[in-house]
Amino acid sequence: MSSTLFTHGLVITSDGSRPVIEDGAVLVEDATIAGVGSTTELRGSVADRVIDLGGRILMPGFVNTHTHLAGTITRGLVEDVTTGEYLEKIWPIEALGIANGWFNAGERLAMAEHLLAGITTANDMFFDPASALRNASEIGFRLLAGTVYLDFPGPDGLSPEQRSAELAGLLVEFGTDPLVQVTTAPHGGYTVGPGHLQAIWRDAEANDLLFHIHAAESKEEDATIRERYGHRPVEHLGAVGVLGERTVLAHAIRLDDSDLDLVADTGTAVAHCPISNLKTVSGICRVDDMLSRRIRVGLGTDGGTASNDYDMFAVMRAAATLGKYSTQRPQSFTAREIVGLATIGGASALGMDDRIGSITEGKRADMIVVDTSAPHNVPMFDPFTTLVYQAGRTDVTHVMVHGRLLIERRVFADLDTEAVVAEAVKAGRDITAELSGRDSD
Repeated sequence: MSSTLFTHGLVITSDGSRPVIEDGAVLVEDATIAGVGSTTELRGSVADRVIDLGGRILMPGFVNTHTHLAGTITRGLVEDVTTGEYLEKIWPIEALGIANGWFNAGERLAMAEHLLAGITTANDMFFDPASALRNASEIGFRLLAGTVYLDFPGPDGLSPEQRSAELAGLLVEFGTDPLVQVTTAPHGGYTVGPGHLQAIWRDAEANDLLFHIHAAESKEEDATIRERYGHRPVEHLGAVGVLGERTVLAHAIRLDDSDLDLVADTGTAVAHCPISNLKTVSGICRVDDMLSRRIRVGLGTDGGTASNDYDMFAVMRAAATLGKYSTQRPQSFTAREIVGLATIGGASALGMDDRIGSITEGKRADMIVVDTSAPHNVPMFDPFTTLVYQAGRTDVTHVMVHGRLLIERRVFADLDTEAVVAEAVKAGRDITAELSGRDSD
C-alpha cells in the first residue's frame, strides 16, 4: 500500500461538516482519503511520502459536468456563430476528423489541459467514446463517456443498431475500470426521436448508467421540438419519460417555471456552461431558480470547439458574475457557493458525490494544490474569493487523481506533454491541408 501525507495546507474540503481547515493535513492511502484534519491532528500518521504545502490551498479537483474532449483538435475553426449554425458547420468537419483519425490527438490534448487546470473529472460526449475512455485510463484521468446517439448516421456513420452494439462493447471493456465510467449520451431531443430516447433510457436503467443529453440550449432546438411535438424541450423529455436522477441536462437555458418544477420534481441534474452559452448567444441559465428548488447543478466548460478551452477558474468567474447580474443581487452566488458548484456540486450532478467532490475520509483522493503566492493572489482575506476572482489555472501546482500524483510543480510525472502537443500540431496541419484541399508535409 502506498501513502502520501500532505501537511501545512489551507484545506478547502467542500465538505459541510468542516469546510476549511487552517494548517490542514490530508492522508492518502492508495486511492483513498484516509485522514483529514489539522497538521497537528495528523502528525502521528505514517506515510511513504510527506509533502509540505507551505500554506498553499489543497482542495478537491474540479468536476467538468459537460464537455466534448476530442473537439479540442478543431477549436478555432468555427467561430462567431449561433449554436444552430455551429452544428451545421462542425459536423462535416467532424466526419472528416473521424475518417482521418484526428480525434485521438484531441482527446489526449484535452485531458492534459484539464489536468493542468485542476480538472480531475469530466463528463464527455463525443463519437468513438472507447478511444477517450482508453486514453483516460492510460493517462490517469477520471472520465465519464459513452455512446452518442442520433436517429441518423451522423459524423461517424453509425446506425442506431450499431450504436447499441457499441454500448454493449463499452460495458464489457470498461465495466470494472476504477477510473472511467460508461454513460449513455443521446445528443438531444431534436436529433433523437421519442421511441429511440425511451430505448436508450431502458439501457441506462438496466445498466445503471448516466443519461447525458443536450436540452433547452438554443432557439433552433426549441422551435424544432415545439413544431414536432407541441412541447418545450424539457417538457418533451418529461413526456417521453427520460427525466430522473440519472439524467444530466447540458445547458438547460430555455426553461420556464413549469420546466424548472419538472426538473426539480424528477431529481434531474443540470450542467451549467456559462461561457459557451454566452459565446453562442444561446441565453442565460436560471441557476438561481434551480438552486432555490434544490436542483443539482454543476459547472461545465462545454467542448473545445464551442468555448475553446478548459479553464474552470474562468467558468467559475463567469458563473459568479453572470449570476449576480442576472439576479440583480450582488449578495447572490457567493464565492464559496461557486467553488461548491465546481467541486461537490458537479460530483452530485453526475451522481458521484459518494466518491469524489470533497476532501472527506473514505472518498477517492482526487485533489489539487493551488499556489496563492503570486502577486495577483495577494493579499488573501478569503480563499474562496481568491479562487473565484483572482486565481487562474497556472496557479495549480499539484494534481492527484485516484491517489496517484499526476502533476507535481506543474510537471507531469508520466505523460509526455511534448509528444501530446506535437501530435496535436500534426493533426492541426492535416486538418488545414484537408480543408484547403492540399496535402500536408
